[in-house]
Order: sequence, then structure tokens, then C-alpha cells
Amino acid sequence: MTQKEIKELKEFWSSKTLGEVKGLYSEKMRIYNLHQESIREKAQELVNLDFNNKYYVDKAKNLMNDISFYKSYIVDEEKELNLLKPILDKKEIEGIDQAEYENYITGNINIQILIKEVNDLKQNFIDNGNQVIQYYKEKDELKSIVIILTEEETKEMYDMMLKETIMILKDRIGNIEKVDYLRTNNNKGLDGRYIGEKGTITINTILAGGYNIQKLHYRTLIYNN
Repeated sequence: MTQKEIKELKEFWSSKTLGEVKGLYSEKMRIYNLHQESIREKAQELVNLDFNNKYYVDKAKNLMNDISFYKSYIVDEEKELNLLKPILDKKEIEGIDQAEYENYITGNINIQILIKEVNDLKQNFIDNGNQVIQYYKEKDELKSIVIILTEEETKEMYDMMLKETIMILKDRIGNIEKVDYLRTNNNKGLDGRYIGEKGTITINTILAGGYNIQKLHYRTLIYNN
């Protein structure tokens, strides 16, 4: 990447919310780890090749090409992760301005619909044992792991989801004039379309995570209408 591209990328990421940056960083880490695992698998296949097989040379070349392919992607992911990590650290330190958040929701009666929905969703999650089932593939076999969160972790997770969603609405469309629709989805998140004084926005909040990523988080997908 050129210095101009790096600068533009940093500015773009810096304009995102804490939740968006967290989601992006976690997704890039997930892909980075998958590429590393793919290299290990291809290397093992290379070791296990039958030297006496008449297609040994072709198979070996293909495996080495695959390894080079994954290595090149790892290098690219490392560069982006190194650029993204300081931005994530800064946003985590800054957190969310509580006074600004409280002032905004006080003047927005319609936002209470969202607040009630998130609180109901959180309580339902607690009532069902704070359990999340995460699926993952291991050598082409689909497996699952059950993650049990404490009530404190659950509260923190849902409260952060609510705060970040509200701050997105504040920054993107200003005061809320109408909640066009609001519903929970199968990812234990919220889908909603909001009409505000500055425009209309659709938000889809999903629960993200995966194998070897015990720290669940919400990824917020935003669409301007």
C-alpha cells in the first residue's frame, strides 16, 4: 500500500464506532488464523505424500503453491492488523461519552422502543442460561462449542450493543423521528430501520465470535437508505 492509501484507510477506520472496529479486527484475526491453519494442513499433506506416487511432483508443486498463496494473504492481513490495532486500542480507551449518550436519549422518545427491545432481549438471554452455541469446522467436520457467559458479561455485552447502536443513530441521522421497524434476528441481535432528521438508516446487529475466540462481541452492519 502507498502512504496515501494507508492514510485513507486509517481515516476510514477511525471514523467507525468502537463496535465496528472491534468486529473488523476480530474478523481479520479470524481469517488470519484460518490461513495459518491452512498452511499447517498443506504442510502436513506435503510431508505425507507418497514419494513413489507417479504424480508426486505435481501434487507437491500444487501444495507448495497453496502454501505460498496463504503466506501472501497472511502478510497482507498482518499489515492491516498492525494498522488497525492502535485505532482499536485508542477507541477502547476513549469508550463512549456517557453524558453525550444520556443527553441524546433524553430528547428522543422514539428511541425508548429500541431500549426496551434490547432490555427484553437481554433478559430472555439470561433466563435461558446465558448460553451461546458457536459452530466451527475442523477438518471438514462441523462441530460446536457451548459458551456460557456470566450475567455481568451478558449485561456488559448488551449494554455496549445498545450504546453503540444509539451513538450510530446520533451521528448518522440525528434525532429519531420514527422507528420504521424493529425486530430480533436469529443471531440474537437487532434489525431495525430508523428515520431521523438527517436521513434514514438500516442497522443489522449480529453476535460474532468463533472457535478459539471466546470473547463474543456484536458486529454492527450499517446501510444508508
